[in-house]
Amino acid sequence: MSRISNALIDKIIDNALAKAGVTKALADWQEARDIWVERARIIVNGATDAEIEAAVAKVKKAHRQVPETVRTSLYQLVNRSNYLSLNLAGLSLRFNFPDTERRIVPVNRLAITADNPLCQQFYDSEAEKKALDDQAASIRAAVRAACKSVTTVKKLLDAWPEVKELLPPDVEEAKINLPALVVSDLNSMIGLPSDEGAKAA
Repeated sequence: MSRISNALIDKIIDNALAKAGVTKALADWQEARDIWVERARIIVNGATDAEIEAAVAKVKKAHRQVPETVRTSLYQLVNRSNYLSLNLAGLSLRFNFPDTERRIVPVNRLAITADNPLCQQFYDSEAEKKALDDQAASIRAAVRAACKSVTTVKKLLDAWPEVKELLPPDVEEAKINLPALVVSDLNSMIGLPSDEGAKAA
């Protein structure tokens, strides 16, 4: 008989978050945030990377025209970093880029004013992230409480039969008895069982 361990509870929670759509929503949110940061980077740079690189190429070409006897070495003509620092309508922020590539960024922290659409997009995005974090926290707490109320997988299945969808495949299956607890709110929060969601659609 499988006992309920913290590791098992964590797996059930992960599966519950995925089933409820929170995991994908958070990944989508991060992807949208990365796109927003890239748009902000171009705006504060004042030009696209292609335009900046073209200007750098011209400077290097001109530099090579200077007689070698008096020419000093060219170092880095533009600032590159793996993060972007912004002043967003008075709020100092730092955004790490999702990859390890160093990108062209301003030397100093530049401002995006409150009247710029990027500013409102940022605050809308923050509100969306808070709602997702709150939803995830509610699911984590409810699932953890349900799992901690019993000691074995069999007892968990007796109390909450629909949890079977959230169990890792390697967990010993136990015979499902009639539920001893009302878990409809928890099922609704996560979207269990799947077949009812399919019928409603």
